Amino acid sequence: MLSALVFPGLGQLYNQDRRKGVILVLAANLLFGVLVLAAVILISREYFAVFYPKPLTWEILRQLGEDTVSHPLFLLPALLLAGLW
Repeated sequence: MLSALVFPGLGQLYNQDRRKGVILVLAANLLFGVLVLAAVILISREYFAVFYPKPLTWEILRQLGEDTVSHPLFLLPALLLAGLW
């Protein structure tokens, strides 16, 4: 339940399977970091390439979010993290 609801690897650590728990926690943290970094890079790159003179509004943020989520650099780590979880 800890791995499913809180964070991957916590259930293994609770069951004292330290090696597997640490590997899962580190892998999940690495994938989450890559996911956040990819999102920041993709959003900033698209904003400056397409929308830069305009102020950042909710409509532009929605469009940037849709473009970011469908990009393979974001989608691959997101699917890997979901599979690991």
